[in-house]
Amino acid sequence: MLSVVNFLRGYLEVEILGPYPERFINICSQNGISFWNLNREDRDRLTARVRVMEIARLRELAHNALCEVRVLSRKGAPFFVWRFRKRYLFIAGFIFFATVIYFSSLRIWDISVHGNQKISEERILRNLREIGVGIGTPSSRIDPEFIENIMLLRIPELRWLTVNVKGSKAMVEVRERDEPPRIIDDRIPCNVVARKGGIIQKLVVLEGSAQVEVGDTVTEGQLLASGVVDTVVGMRLVHARAEVLARTWYTLAAKIPAKINIKEFTGEKIQKSAVVFAGQRLNLYFNSSIPYERCDKIIKKTRLSLPGGYVLPITWITESYLEYNTHQGQLDAEVAAYILRESLRGLLEEMVPEGEIVRTDYTLRLDGEFYTMTLTAECLEDIAKTVEIPINIRTGG
Repeated sequence: MLSVVNFLRGYLEVEILGPYPERFINICSQNGISFWNLNREDRDRLTARVRVMEIARLRELAHNALCEVRVLSRKGAPFFVWRFRKRYLFIAGFIFFATVIYFSSLRIWDISVHGNQKISEERILRNLREIGVGIGTPSSRIDPEFIENIMLLRIPELRWLTVNVKGSKAMVEVRERDEPPRIIDDRIPCNVVARKGGIIQKLVVLEGSAQVEVGDTVTEGQLLASGVVDTVVGMRLVHARAEVLARTWYTLAAKIPAKINIKEFTGEKIQKSAVVFAGQRLNLYFNSSIPYERCDKIIKKTRLSLPGGYVLPITWITESYLEYNTHQGQLDAEVAAYILRESLRGLLEEMVPEGEIVRTDYTLRLDGEFYTMTLTAECLEDIAKTVEIPINIRTGG
């Protein structure tokens, strides 16, 4: 940011000549004259940059220190404008552009959302717009505490939200609520049943009476641990709890076409440009139709910005159209196997989120126009599921 200020105020690049230039620098420091980009060129010569208003004082001190100061160049906005002092339209355009930049820096031109996983970014941005926070909103109107309170009411799934403003950028940080698992009250009588079928490998009944043994084959919904316990004083209802690890098996299949369209680029390419200013798009081309029958469209957006995080309301858009032709070809078996294997593995991991995948076996075959892969997997997982004992059983009805 300091470099921008120095450019706007203007500065001089100077050369300091003398037998003891370091002593002259120390004298300047003692008198409050600051330098930057100080370089020693040789034993008797230094170069540096200094503010325009300090050059007279600098020469006076140099004379007293038996040194000489020469101005090498004049740089910055004042000297740039002075060179075009007779070009009134240019000066007017420069002043207009500088004014636009200044007032644009007082508004928000870029909003990003971070930390959301389940809640969509569009939903968060839409609610922000509805409460008056969007593209073009003055930075001075951003009240993080007020925005947080309103947004937490509008989106109950949010646990925390804040807005950090840096220049013309607004960064929205959110934290989502964790959905608590449904827990059945320990005072409610329950059974433990099988969530899915398998062969029992480990059985630990913490409360209730076991209905199966290690090595038994069980089916989905089968009673594993009963909440009805026989005691010396009669039957008693408890909240059964158990850890039941079982070997489970899955058979999954997926297929992909063996014939595919292969894309080959011809090398022909057309580019179109556009500029977006404060949300309004201006196309810098006349023909808006797609130039080729078959082509890929690649869009590149460049947001103009200034140092210090100040984003301008100007976006340069480049659209590239790359022509291609297609022809039908055979999908390589190794490529098909890789695609299908990754797909089936991902599906299996979703089905066994907390279990262990012990063994997998993949089989690929070509069935007419499709590659078909079958996955057979053996897993080890907890199949215990707690269910309430029906009211009629509790009451003996």
